[in-house]
Amino acid sequence: MYKVAMVGDRASVQGFKALGLDVFPLDDINRARQVWNRINPKDYGVIIVTESVFERIRDLAEGLKEGLKPVVLVVPSATGSVGLINEEIRNMMKKAVGTDIMKGRQQLNGSRQDR
Repeated sequence: MYKVAMVGDRASVQGFKALGLDVFPLDDINRARQVWNRINPKDYGVIIVTESVFERIRDLAEGLKEGLKPVVLVVPSATGSVGLINEEIRNMMKKAVGTDIMKGRQQLNGSRQDR
């Protein structure tokens, strides 16, 4: 059975430990790459990453998208979203359907993004 990991600032991830997730709390967001490299992707079916961490490890996480597992799920931190979630959803939709069906539409956070 695959496990679920969560990587992010301490305030965002600590509560998920009670749910049985393997949590990787960061007291210093600049250590995100170092902590990410300690995670063995073969052990996890899902790795949940806060946006602030994803910004720093995007290139490392992109390498995992080629396979089916683990799924890298980007979520807002306890302090709120910086907009990466919308970008990730848009990229997944473009990959799935072959065109940008979200162009010009209202985004999840209520703002418009016309890229």
